[in-house]
Amino acid sequence: MFPYLPHTKKEIEEMLESIGVASIDDLFTDIPDELNLKNPLNIPDGISEYEVFKKLNDLSK
Repeated sequence: MFPYLPHTKKEIEEMLESIGVASIDDLFTDIPDELNLKNPLNIPDGISEYEVFKKLNDLSK
C-alpha cells in the first residue's frame, strides 16, 4: 500500500494561481446558494488505511 501524501500549502497555492483563482472556495462560486449544504453531512469519521484493508479483507472471506 502507498501512503497518502497531501499537497503542501505551496503546491496548493501554485495550482490555484495556475488556474487563476485565489482560494479553493473560489472554485465553488458558480454553485447557486440554494444547492450548498446548510449543515454538515451525517457521515462517520474516517478510518485508517489499515482499517480499510482489514474490513475489505474480512468482506472477501
